[in-house]
Amino acid sequence: MLGYVAERFAEVLTKGDVVELFRVLEQRYGTVSGVCERVGIERRTFYNWRSARWVTGETKAKVLRVALEEYPVDTLEFLARKSMERARELLELLIEYLRRGIAEEEDMGKVEELARRAESIVREFSVPVTEYLRNMIYSLIEATYSRGFRIGIEVMMYTGYPSIQQHVPIHKTLERQERFTFKILVVATSTAGTVPVLTTEVPQSLPEVRVY
Repeated sequence: MLGYVAERFAEVLTKGDVVELFRVLEQRYGTVSGVCERVGIERRTFYNWRSARWVTGETKAKVLRVALEEYPVDTLEFLARKSMERARELLELLIEYLRRGIAEEEDMGKVEELARRAESIVREFSVPVTEYLRNMIYSLIEATYSRGFRIGIEVMMYTGYPSIQQHVPIHKTLERQERFTFKILVVATSTAGTVPVLTTEVPQSLPEVRVY
């Protein structure tokens, strides 16, 4: 599976990302030579990165695969964040082109078409992780509970009644398949205290719902 992930997502990485992963592996193996041997590349390949404008897809996949094998959680998180950053950059560009088209287009028929397109795009890409990965998140929460930790998820849920706030068990919320706006706060509580794991930004106008 990790091999598939490496092949599938290697192209998400920039040269800088590959160097960063390589440096993490260098801490594990102690030397550049040790990492090159483990990854399966020549030492000169690594040193050529300094002057190269890019790293080949094959080399990216090799480094990524070893990083995934050695540090699966850290590397998957790293990869997910990089993917989100790239997606955000593309969405910013897309939204700007839509804005320009709507503001500058003289043909009102085309303006209407762009406005509908913009509404559809914003709606599609506003769906948060709680909706895409509902069942997996619930399984994650259950597994964490079974090991003696408590994970709270604080979300903003639109009910149609802005003055009403609800406190709903996570399984009931997931079963009802509520649509959330994009705020998630995940914390893990242990003897060391409460540690934030994931936070995202939210609109401030909707009612707040805490799910435990």
